[in-house]
Amino acid sequence: MFATTRDWVFPKYDEEGWQVCFSGARRHKVLVSTPEKFMFRCQYNPKDPITGAGKLSSDCVSNELSDILLIAASVAFPPLHWHRDQTEYFDIIQGRVGYVLDGQEGYASAGDQVVIPSGAIHTFWCDPTSEKDLIMDITSKPGQGLDEAWINSTYGIMESHYRANIPVSFSQLMVMWDKASSVPGEYPRILGLAIVFFFGHIIGRLAGYKGSYPVYSGTPTVSRALGAKPGSHN
Repeated sequence: MFATTRDWVFPKYDEEGWQVCFSGARRHKVLVSTPEKFMFRCQYNPKDPITGAGKLSSDCVSNELSDILLIAASVAFPPLHWHRDQTEYFDIIQGRVGYVLDGQEGYASAGDQVVIPSGAIHTFWCDPTSEKDLIMDITSKPGQGLDEAWINSTYGIMESHYRANIPVSFSQLMVMWDKASSVPGEYPRILGLAIVFFFGHIIGRLAGYKGSYPVYSGTPTVSRALGAKPGSHN
């Protein structure tokens, strides 16, 4: 159960207020959170085995893996998915990102913008061949369903289960998809919508799962035992 694993890790924040995951391999900071727009900046280390696994990290299915590193790699980036209502924008500040957009694979570098229309099936990953950290702003318009508590809880849950070497519950994942108005992309659209509604909106919530948890979404504080500072290898 989620309750037995969430205490493995609490939100870790650096001195600049970024939430730090995977011992510094990934971090993010919310910049804008309104009903009209949700925007956060994220940073990934392309040389770390978790965030630098390449396309593998978005293709893995964590509940089919036993190796702890592959479980971590499978949750560092989202699987194929689509958004019911939001248009999403990737603005690349540094480094290089790989992505799939409606079956087409591409790459974007500093100064590029990738536009993900509502309903487009997509995912992304940090290019492991890059010599610089990937830093990108991810913006969703409108911002409904997305907030700081949700993004912090999402990655808090992922890291908790990585530390415990336990796959995330399917119902918990569906609750997070439901809150974010998003749908897994590996299913036919109607089936995906039905799965998120049934297992996320109904079953998952009846089982006690939530889209965000106070343990992960508290006030940012100085981090504890963060390990290497993100970007220190540049």
